Amino acid sequence: MKRLFDISLFIFIISFVRLSESVIKKTVFLEINNRENELKELIFLKDSLEKELKETEQEISLQNLKRSLGELKEFFLEIDRKNKLAYLKIEDKTLRRMNFDLFLQGDFALPMGILQIVAKQETTYFTIPEHYYGLLGKRPPKEEERIIKNSFSPYLLSLGENLVICGPFAEELPKDLIDFNAIIFSLEDMKVLFHSLKENSKVVFY
Repeated sequence: MKRLFDISLFIFIISFVRLSESVIKKTVFLEINNRENELKELIFLKDSLEKELKETEQEISLQNLKRSLGELKEFFLEIDRKNKLAYLKIEDKTLRRMNFDLFLQGDFALPMGILQIVAKQETTYFTIPEHYYGLLGKRPPKEEERIIKNSFSPYLLSLGENLVICGPFAEELPKDLIDFNAIIFSLEDMKVLFHSLKENSKVVFY
């Protein structure tokens, strides 16, 4: 009888220990899970605060930049990258509001800050290379027949950095041969920009 009691007691103790271990494991797991969730929330809060701080700093920089440009007594161009809007301005006056399209290579992104017009070109040309016709299985025509006049419209402003401002591309221009990036305005807007801006005029991106 005592032996049976001892065996029952032993089984009870083992069951109790296993139950205790199970409860402890569940408690530890829940605590770890809670800590992980708290850590994720803190990381999310940190990222949100850093993003908000960066946006605030950018907004302050932009306002300071606009304030300094408000005293500029020559034409300059503002480019709103997000909304694809541009403003031809002098001092704090907006003379023309314009929409634009983009032609960008790969992962190229419009810059943030100020660039200057480094060159102006009235009447643009593009010569289709002979090898391009070979890829199409065609015989290349004479060189003068491969030249596209006003390929990038009659007006082009170069910003360096592999970036230009121009009018609409000619329809016959093969887009896969273009090796630079372009901000594209309507022909009417481009004519105004070309005659308003000069070399060294500022183009402000924000």
